Amino acid sequence: MLLTVAMVGLAGCGSPQERARVSADELAARAHNDIDPRSNQAVPAELVARRAIEHHLEVVQVEGVDTAATEGVSLTIRLVAYGADSDFWPTDFTEYTFCYVLWFHRHEERKPDRVTCP
Repeated sequence: MLLTVAMVGLAGCGSPQERARVSADELAARAHNDIDPRSNQAVPAELVARRAIEHHLEVVQVEGVDTAATEGVSLTIRLVAYGADSDFWPTDFTEYTFCYVLWFHRHEERKPDRVTCP
């Protein structure tokens, strides 16, 4: 079952610099914290989005996926970098997309894993 936590698609063409940045407060107002019924814990989309914005990333899409195999919820966020304004980003990239995966297992938040988007 697919649970949409928040859809923050920034419409329009052009470079990331030409698109409007989504502030943490705006995203918090638009994000819906879905509940995992097994753990009764809210998926903290706002917290993850704030972390992304702090690292100069544009939140493109946020989805929560119910993963019955692990009895948890994986939260995948597609992000676009604004360029090499962090030590993490290679200097030859002006735009880079990746997936940020968080696993929520009952009441425990596991360490995030970075994986390349397909």
